[in-house]
Amino acid sequence: MYTTFNSISEKEVIERIDRYLKYDNEKRLQEKLGYHAPKEFGSTAA
Repeated sequence: MYTTFNSISEKEVIERIDRYLKYDNEKRLQEKLGYHAPKEFGSTAA
């Protein structure tokens, strides 16, 4: 999704980055973790 420069507020940018980082760290499957999400991998490795 592309947006034009200054079409969203700084607060919205921060919220979108936070949502992406949460997704990346908790839900996105990663090959190097055997196609588990990091959160899943941590609970199975412990």
